[in-house]
Amino acid sequence: MGKVIQFRPPRPAPKLVPRARSGECPKCGHKKDVHVMHPNGVLTCAARGCLCRTAPVR
Repeated sequence: MGKVIQFRPPRPAPKLVPRARSGECPKCGHKKDVHVMHPNGVLTCAARGCLCRTAPVR
């Protein structure tokens, strides 16, 4: 008849591990795997809402 409320024990907070920024775009910070290389040599970011355009890679 009566309900018993059970409280869950507190979970440990996830540890944030700092990642190396070597694989990211120097302008927008998005990872290089979301960037698109165009035939004219321009590298653009395909991340949603990002208007980053980096200089042509030579």
